[in-house]
Amino acid sequence: MKMDCPICGKYADKYFMKYQVCQNCSDNLNKLREHDYTVCEYFDNYSVSSDELKSTIDVLLSEAEEKREIDEEREKIERTLQEKFDNLLVSTVGTLEGYTIEKYVDIVFGTYSFSTVYSSLFRDAVKPLTSDSGSLNAFSDEKIDLAKDEVLARIMEKTLELDANAIIGIHFDIQVGHFDKDKVMHVIVSGSGTAVQAKRKEM
Repeated sequence: MKMDCPICGKYADKYFMKYQVCQNCSDNLNKLREHDYTVCEYFDNYSVSSDELKSTIDVLLSEAEEKREIDEEREKIERTLQEKFDNLLVSTVGTLEGYTIEKYVDIVFGTYSFSTVYSSLFRDAVKPLTSDSGSLNAFSDEKIDLAKDEVLARIMEKTLELDANAIIGIHFDIQVGHFDKDKVMHVIVSGSGTAVQAKRKEM
């Protein structure tokens, strides 16, 4: 039986999950499923006739937009780290290879917090399109990595204020709170290290 695509109304000859859709919509849905936010505008042009499919698309659009925000913030932080702190030395251990530590200046700290929603893995509308990884959110790991970069930037800023040129023994801690009634969980990422003045060893 001929079916019309519930998104654009064209002939539905493909499947996305359990929904019959047209070739074009299927291609864009699969891109959206991979969090390709360049296709978000495509779905703004149509009114989806299936409430269940619309709910699924809304979730995917929300996650794609979240991915866009993460990518933009990452680019901003990476640009700051490169432009402002390019000459600052950082080590996760207590030494700097090829350098002599001339002065231990002070302990430096930084914190950053964010909230993340309970994973769409467990929303009935999108169960079939996700893995069974059980992550808190599609981008929890990316958010944590982003938070670490933000903490590092804050620690570096404090290090420069102390007229130090290196940080040693830097490490991060992650504190995860409980879900609230809206299934939102709060995460705090903190980091610390020792600001030092270091000089390159003479060969």
